[in-house]
Amino acid sequence: MAAILQPFPLKPDRRKCPAPHCSQLCGVSLRGAEKQSGFNHSVTGSVICGDGDLHLILDSNVGFFVPYNSAGKGEIRPREVLFKEFLDRYFPYKQPPAGKIENAQADAASVAGLYQNSRRVETSFLRLTSLLAEKKVFVNPDGTISINPFKGANGQLLKFEEISPLLYREVHGRAHVAFKQDRNGQMQFQLDFPFFIFEKVGLWENKYFNYTLAIFGLTMVALTVLLWPVGALIRKHYGRPLDLRPLERKLRLGVRLVCIFFICFFGGWLALFAQSEKPGVLNALPPWIVCLGILGVLCAFGAVFACVNAFRGWKTPNRWNLAKVHDVALALACLSLVWFAITWNLMNFNVHY
Repeated sequence: MAAILQPFPLKPDRRKCPAPHCSQLCGVSLRGAEKQSGFNHSVTGSVICGDGDLHLILDSNVGFFVPYNSAGKGEIRPREVLFKEFLDRYFPYKQPPAGKIENAQADAASVAGLYQNSRRVETSFLRLTSLLAEKKVFVNPDGTISINPFKGANGQLLKFEEISPLLYREVHGRAHVAFKQDRNGQMQFQLDFPFFIFEKVGLWENKYFNYTLAIFGLTMVALTVLLWPVGALIRKHYGRPLDLRPLERKLRLGVRLVCIFFICFFGGWLALFAQSEKPGVLNALPPWIVCLGILGVLCAFGAVFACVNAFRGWKTPNRWNLAKVHDVALALACLSLVWFAITWNLMNFNVHY
């Protein structure tokens, strides 16, 4: 039988780390294994039906391989914990003590914030996943920092102490995090493996700002639709029909229909994301992306309709003030939802993902 792959020697490659923006990590290899056990060559990866780790510690003639039948659903990765414990058991290594850093509190405050992965999707609806996956760096009361959701085997957030300017090391561990400003003054951080970085986000990409817009918008349109028949029943019970001119009635009905469009639009995307782990659903997405994109365009025009209704209602004399405030809040809610949909590519018709 002819060999498909030719054997070749695995030679240690001790070249300098190719990440110039975080040169402090050049002496720190993947998971700190090189300092603990000698030259370490690692291959990790996941497929639909399995997950595994392969480490070759060449200086010690040791190989480590563990397969799993899934990546797991916990907050930690068992394969990483197992390899760490393996190193601690057979290649014990004591970290040097951290030196005293001036301005440690100021450094910690400067790196605090939300960060997004440099390996992300920018041109399709999957850009929304980068919003959901933003990492939060915050300062602990003892002066260390933590990065949510990086957790240890005990399920608690890891703590990192500063050992040199903007270089942090895991407390009682060997993981490292290095921070540095880019040429635009934005803070970045990098872990021990240099094939991606995390970039600090501004207000427009801040997940809490976007969550606030989405929750406010969806709450307003949902309450408007839910209270529509309730209000009609109450007015009928007390014999108080709406005193509106024909144009005002049409505007009011149109705004309620726009709210239904928004609920269908975001409900459709939520249903697609809920089923996105199934391969068959991913293959069938393009028609749904186009349909939801068309619905999103209708919502965008509907937001303009809601703004016109709010403007006319505000200028109408003798109208109930609470109704005016509701119309303005609903118009702002519609604009917020349109901005959210455009920013995160929920209506750009891109079927390449």
